[in-house]
Amino acid sequence: MDLSNLATKEAAERGTWFEVLDPFGNASGLELLVAGAHSERYRRSVAKMQATQHNRRLQRNQSKREPEDFEVEDDLLTEHAVRITLDWRGKDGEPVTFGDDVVEFSEATVRKLYDQAVDVRNQTLEVARNTRAFLSKGSGVTS
Repeated sequence: MDLSNLATKEAAERGTWFEVLDPFGNASGLELLVAGAHSERYRRSVAKMQATQHNRRLQRNQSKREPEDFEVEDDLLTEHAVRITLDWRGKDGEPVTFGDDVVEFSEATVRKLYDQAVDVRNQTLEVARNTRAFLSKGSGVTS
């Protein structure tokens, strides 16, 4: 048994491309490159999210959760998704646009996308947690 066949960290660090689905489940033409759950980037992002949650509760001296805590957590999920998104591209070389404007990849534009299209954020988080999405014949990891 070759243990390298179980190693997924390197593939998670490189990331994987996936095509975003529109709200009806159709291909959107937007492809995102996302780091996987076994990557350092992902793990640091989760730690930052957990520390922020903990510190906010300490600042408010809370022993129980309030409804606004869940809104804060939603914002933290968006920031987490932004931190693990490495790049984007239009399918078949098409430019990425927002309305009539061509937009370049940046944290700000990804955040705007995730703020306005929560389902896209959720797809990103789902792919990042799916180890098999990062496995390929060239990754050194086989399925």
